[in-house]
Amino acid sequence: MCENKKRSELDHLYLQDCIIDNLEWAGKNLTLNFESVDVLSTHPDNPFDVAKCGEGASLIFKNCIATNVIKHDSDKPKNADIIKMNLEDLVLDFEVLEVKYQSTMDGKPVYKFHGQCSYELNSDFGEFTLCFESVRAQWIELEADSWFVMLDQDESL
Repeated sequence: MCENKKRSELDHLYLQDCIIDNLEWAGKNLTLNFESVDVLSTHPDNPFDVAKCGEGASLIFKNCIATNVIKHDSDKPKNADIIKMNLEDLVLDFEVLEVKYQSTMDGKPVYKFHGQCSYELNSDFGEFTLCFESVRAQWIELEADSWFVMLDQDESL
């Protein structure tokens, strides 16, 4: 299994459309398990010239704090649509649509995850913020080219 311990590792991954299968807490360390993630060609552990799909991927956040865990309830009026949730309930089958660097807090990076919740949560939009000391990505193997690489190749034909 490949590992990398760079603090800016999220900047070398493309998580759009990636599904979080489950999460695990071990003390203050959070592991998000994905079916797969897209590993950009800039990632130090990607030896290829293009982004590759990392199958069986995990993101391990060291000394992590999860905040602002909310779901936007589409059945409620706009000003009353925010429901606070536990991270464990929100992220099961959560489809990541965007990950954005927000700031630092006590010298630690803060990233906000936006996405679509599971069918059980009405497929509403949700979001959560993670503040962590470092993050490490692991995957079983880099297989096929990422979906957006294939799109680029089709456009060049």
